[in-house]
Amino acid sequence: MTLTQTSPAVQNPTQTRSPGAGRTPVRRLTLAVAQAYFVANVVAWIALCALAIAGILVVRQPLDAIDVVVALPLGLGIGTVWLGGLRAYAFFLARRPLRRARAASVPESSGSSSRVALLYCTADDVNPEALRLSARQTHDDVTVVILDDSSSVDARATVDRLAIELGALVVRREIKTGFKAGNLNHFLRTGPRFEHYAILDSDEILQPTFVERALDHFAAGGAGDPIGVVQGRHEAKVGDTQFTSEFAPMLGTHVATNQLSRSAVGFSMFMGRGALLSDAVVRATGGFPEVVAEDVAFTIQAREAGFRVKYAPDIVSVEDFPIDYHAFKKQHGKMVQGATELIRHFALPALRSRMSAAEKLDLLAELVMIPLGSLLGILLFATSLVTSSLGVPLFSPWVGFGLAVSGLAPLLPEAIRRTSRSTPWTGAVFLSRAFALYSSMFWTTLRSVVHVVIGRRALFVITPKRRSAAGWRATVLADLIVAVVALAVSFALSGSFAPAMTAVAAAAAAIYLTRFSGRAVVTS
Repeated sequence: MTLTQTSPAVQNPTQTRSPGAGRTPVRRLTLAVAQAYFVANVVAWIALCALAIAGILVVRQPLDAIDVVVALPLGLGIGTVWLGGLRAYAFFLARRPLRRARAASVPESSGSSSRVALLYCTADDVNPEALRLSARQTHDDVTVVILDDSSSVDARATVDRLAIELGALVVRREIKTGFKAGNLNHFLRTGPRFEHYAILDSDEILQPTFVERALDHFAAGGAGDPIGVVQGRHEAKVGDTQFTSEFAPMLGTHVATNQLSRSAVGFSMFMGRGALLSDAVVRATGGFPEVVAEDVAFTIQAREAGFRVKYAPDIVSVEDFPIDYHAFKKQHGKMVQGATELIRHFALPALRSRMSAAEKLDLLAELVMIPLGSLLGILLFATSLVTSSLGVPLFSPWVGFGLAVSGLAPLLPEAIRRTSRSTPWTGAVFLSRAFALYSSMFWTTLRSVVHVVIGRRALFVITPKRRSAAGWRATVLADLIVAVVALAVSFALSGSFAPAMTAVAAAAAAIYLTRFSGRAVVTS
């Protein structure tokens, strides 16, 4: 089956909240914990911002009005970064009790006879082996549907051969709008209907019991529990390059740590793949918002329609990690553009939605953290130009220490995991490399934020599946130019190179990671 017509933009139908049963003791306890989580976040943010402002003003004596005007936005930014670090540490500490609580919460073998479509999205990046493995589901009624947005003749031919082999349905469209969301919406409007839809990317491998166990989670919710999405846990394949060998495991650790806590007390989100969606939630929301971060945008609409996303850590899917540093930069830039687009277009609807206060705070906190680091870096650079020229420090030393500790917080769980499985040196090496990796994203993040803020549309860039042959110019040149310009501006305006050290450190990290990424393939 090949469909060629394009579809109009998503239109949400009139939405009504699903009728829920009365609040059980467990539900009341969950709500109480969520309310405590919200209050703790607000109180911590206010206290941290006040502390940061104090750390800036204490080195400026006597004070004048300009000092206060500068300290307020700078302190708010630093306090928000500190909050992000504190949240990461809290999620890490909560992981074990939450894991024990979830361990045996859902019985097996619900015996569901639901008709399920496995929606495989591809655009010139089909992975036949991944789809073969994902298609081997233990559930009886699963139809494989390949949503093929490929342009190349070879990729389309591979899809056609694979469809014959698996007995799959192939759906194509002539006008490819709306990125991945548009591809999904085209099928949902024009293709046959199913009771549930499993969403997976081209490199995703679902475990054989994925559909069966996800249906168990739907059944365990009962008639009064409006589960719209069952989201599985993600892990990344280690791969066969030095880059993936070093950094791929941190994806699984990050998802296992963050999603467990956020799904319990905050914003439990659909992650765009490795999930099973009910037909009811798809119809109630009108499909997927056609933006880069369609997963978060869809979750907001699902919550507004009265459905919830259930995180199921016992259901695992495996995906590829960016194969090299160049691919990681591409993926990171897309993520930043997507997050900035969400802040521009979905922040206010989310605040006005029927989500709980804890969910709204959790969502906005996570979105803001993505672009905040680079924006704060620019603000620090501009402020330090003035303070350096006057010969006064930017802030107290402990403020800088707090920023460093906050930056390391999201990486700590994986560093501890490696330390426990190997040696403290192994954990320390990973921590330093991972910190360098994200520090080197300074210019990539800033450029991506500006791209969307000035009114341009966020771009859905497919992460390269092959190692880059573009050389150092593709990964280092822009960072070097930014560092040189920062050094020149810094020295010209303040007589010191110190304000430019953030840009210099980012460029140095990019050089190191480009060399590290280009190392020989790891052999087994």
